[in-house]
Amino acid sequence: MLPPLLREGGPALKRGPCAVCLNPCLLNLTIFLNMSTENLEYKNSMDRLESILERIDNSEMGIDELSERVKEATELLKKCRQILLKTEQSVQEALDSLDEEPAKDQG
Repeated sequence: MLPPLLREGGPALKRGPCAVCLNPCLLNLTIFLNMSTENLEYKNSMDRLESILERIDNSEMGIDELSERVKEATELLKKCRQILLKTEQSVQEALDSLDEEPAKDQG
């Protein structure tokens, strides 16, 4: 069973104009849920990157650990980039749906 927030008629699923496309839809909820999960992943990745960089700047690791941390940082950067690209695509799709609305009203 879905939690109250996600049940039909719950606060997140109330029917009526959404803020993005002004149509009764779940687009905002989908974007919100994706962005919330990815926001947490992004934040955690950035926190870890900051920690790695701080240790590198303070010369707190040997050559072997440095190599491992650089590899880890590279993977974290890739993950952050993917999250940013996916978020940008979601936002662009939402904005594109705004551009489509007047055409539907006129036709």
